[in-house]
Amino acid sequence: LRLSVIGEKLQSKVELGVLEFPLGPALECCAQSLEDYEADLKSPLPQGLSPAYIRWFPLLSPSEAIPIEGDMGQRIHPKEPEKRRDDAFKEYFAPCIKLALLFQRDEIDRDDPHADSASSLNTNHYIYARMNRISAALIDSSRAVELLSLTSRDADVKVSVTKAKTLVAAAVGHVQLDQQSIISSRAPVVLAPTPVKYMQPS
Repeated sequence: LRLSVIGEKLQSKVELGVLEFPLGPALECCAQSLEDYEADLKSPLPQGLSPAYIRWFPLLSPSEAIPIEGDMGQRIHPKEPEKRRDDAFKEYFAPCIKLALLFQRDEIDRDDPHADSASSLNTNHYIYARMNRISAALIDSSRAVELLSLTSRDADVKVSVTKAKTLVAAAVGHVQLDQQSIISSRAPVVLAPTPVKYMQPS
């Protein structure tokens, strides 16, 4: 997800900051906050937790948040993670924004005459696996030289099983294949996605 903070200056709109965060971890944080909220309601001493995931997120400068080929998406990642308070960042005057993220499951109306047919859409089994970083290398054992290096980031696999069907989905945030055999190669990056300002699913 990409969030742009827009401000008005001299009757014109100016992009003040950019925030990019992967959707998978954001949903994980929302689910955990909802579980903590439900557990707090059942607690004999409730703390009044919010069902939403509320944090301060650091903003990147629009001139810096431009993806570059070969940097494995590091340029668009903030230097610090989100914080509970705006004064918890190492850079005291760092621009930041407070967001509340909330994700809830759809509820099925049991009084609905079509509830039986709708219940067939309920998920019986759900598997989610996430790998932040995967690295592999092709090595010439006779010369002890690394030929190729494959790296991927933010990869996840989801499997959902219902009575009607089974769905399998996979996503990779970034994948890159580098050539390591020639030091002075003209194109050390063999395979990598082309950086674009507004990413689209493919």
